[in-house]
Amino acid sequence: MVSGFLILLTAISFNGLGFSGPKTIPPAFRHGHRGARVVALSFDDGPHRRITPDIIRTLEDKDCRATFFLLGREVRKNPETVRALAESPRCEIGNHSINHPDFGRLGKEQALQEIMENQWLIERVSGVIPRLFRPPYGSVGRGLFAASRQAGVSIVLWDVDPEDWRGGKLSASEIAERVRPGSIILLHDIYPGTAEMLPELIDELRERGFEFWFVSELINFRRFAEAADALLSNLGFAGAGGY
Repeated sequence: MVSGFLILLTAISFNGLGFSGPKTIPPAFRHGHRGARVVALSFDDGPHRRITPDIIRTLEDKDCRATFFLLGREVRKNPETVRALAESPRCEIGNHSINHPDFGRLGKEQALQEIMENQWLIERVSGVIPRLFRPPYGSVGRGLFAASRQAGVSIVLWDVDPEDWRGGKLSASEIAERVRPGSIILLHDIYPGTAEMLPELIDELRERGFEFWFVSELINFRRFAEAADALLSNLGFAGAGGY
């Protein structure tokens, strides 16, 4: 954990003492800080009328957190499920675009329209304004980077992909073998097999000593850690690294 002392020093350093900030903040986050034994579950392409509520129940039963990147066209179909996500303390809502385009092929204005239309839709349905955006297919480009800055959202990718969309039987132990500290796991809350495997995956990762955080918590912790390292470097000390 980043100590309160380091966080305080970080806050001081960026409020007028003239230290330079971290040099490694990425335009898109694939994982959190590698120095903390935490992991984030994330779900794309929902909400699904039946499967997403099943996943919410599992998260609540297991006292586990997860982040859901919602697709606008599914938000329109399932507003009650979106509200259930917003009301659950175990769930965080992110933006996954309206129509699932390839953002690597979009210019800034097209990308911004896709992001903002879904921002407004999710807020209208649930009252939540997402601060995270995941591009479909993990496809990024200059247009998306510019649009995300204007929209005020952080781009989130992943570093563990079990490819649940292939439809085969998922092995919780095999997925867990690929997880590292700070990993962001990509899943989809539209496949029954994913919902069925989820309790076992949660148990497997907990047995390996992992805690479950929201994606936003992983990102913020990484930012704090990198800022603390930058401050220590400016003061002439070696930073912790690990990101």
